[in-house]
Amino acid sequence: MMPNKTALVSTIVALALGFQVQSASAVSATGRRIGDTTAFINVHVISMNPDQKKAPVKRQTVIVQDGRIVEIGKTKKVDVPDGAKVINGKGKLYVLPGLVDMHVHNGDVPGLPEDLTPEDIYTLYFANGITTVFDMAGFKQAFRWKRDIDRGKVLGPNFNFTSPLIDERDYASLAQLEATIRKWVKSGYPYIKSHTISTPAMLTAIHDLAGKLGVPVVGHALRPGSPIQATLAHKPLMIAHIEEILSTSVTSEIDYEGQLETPLRDVAESRVWVTTTNTVYEIIANTVDDASFARLLNRPEMRYLPPTVRQLWEFQNKFRDPTFGGNRDFWMTLLSVESYIANRLSELGSLDRLLLGSDAGGPELVLPGFSIHDELRLLVTAGLSPWEAIRTGTYNPAVFFDALEEGGTVEVGKRADLLFVKGNPLKKIGRLAKPAGLMVNGVWLSADDLADRLEALADKWAS
Repeated sequence: MMPNKTALVSTIVALALGFQVQSASAVSATGRRIGDTTAFINVHVISMNPDQKKAPVKRQTVIVQDGRIVEIGKTKKVDVPDGAKVINGKGKLYVLPGLVDMHVHNGDVPGLPEDLTPEDIYTLYFANGITTVFDMAGFKQAFRWKRDIDRGKVLGPNFNFTSPLIDERDYASLAQLEATIRKWVKSGYPYIKSHTISTPAMLTAIHDLAGKLGVPVVGHALRPGSPIQATLAHKPLMIAHIEEILSTSVTSEIDYEGQLETPLRDVAESRVWVTTTNTVYEIIANTVDDASFARLLNRPEMRYLPPTVRQLWEFQNKFRDPTFGGNRDFWMTLLSVESYIANRLSELGSLDRLLLGSDAGGPELVLPGFSIHDELRLLVTAGLSPWEAIRTGTYNPAVFFDALEEGGTVEVGKRADLLFVKGNPLKKIGRLAKPAGLMVNGVWLSADDLADRLEALADKWAS
């Protein structure tokens, strides 16, 4: 979906689950101290390495030092280093890699209060177990955000971003477009984001120049009127929404499975990455209906949003425009098609090319944090197992970013981005929505820490 100019980055749930902490003082909110050691004992490890067993490994100790996992083993056999902070899971807590939202929008949104800070936005991600994000509409401040996080000036998620999006209506000529792409690459944008393109020559120009400059292209498909194969021919790195496959391949909701079989086989064979963002259609379905729209607006997590954003979403919501089209049943039918696409791609061998993304902060009422759990729920409803759904938001993104040595699994040597939950999420995916704690690059945030950050944010907007 096109990022709405009245949108924002938002949400979250107050968390109450806690660990028993045996020792030491709390970690600084802005970073960790060199030499810090934390031992998580009596926890169950879900490594998310597809080459290892998928069931949790019970009663383990995970030791983190200087932001890295340095040891994992049976609690009875692992010696906890002297001076380590010990956090006892008491055999009730499960640890897995921190989640990744591979499609978010954070910056340059009109209508936001000036005192909305990047840290406010990071709070929304942290409280939902998200330790890495991919901003799909780059903005100038993104370089500063990433630099401040990487240097430890602020505590934030591993921050990735594309160039600003390309809308062909903004360019009078191919020469103007090419000049802009060259400027973006020179500035350091690591991906080119193709968005609204209906002219084959323009899509060709984008891919040809990006290829010469050594920068991959991600984003939307060529449409309307072009099959998905017209986009696949250019070998994009990633298609930003399952919606793109639906819109280029389905002309009628009747016999959509038959219409999709060849396109989906071609997508699978191409090995292109595909980001999900199915929750957007669920949000649209619930926005065009008066009763469900009222429920969306009155969700308790809305208090973590600036009031101006809620007002924009209520009174300037494009999905509420009578000319927008479609009733709730229509959009729920399209959602069922998107769910079919996700499951069928998995069946065709492309589970390892699916990426978990929600479009958070783009379309109205897609709430960052909560939206990733909506996305996980929809994938499981579509037919993926909880483990498979979680893989799309942990292991797969690490492969996409060529960062498997850094993250994506709970293994020795990896960066300590860890999500802790009470109860086995492989049996109930919704348990991920209630973190019992989070470690971000070696910095420990307890459930109380996360709840306190949320309450501070709610108080900020209430005042």
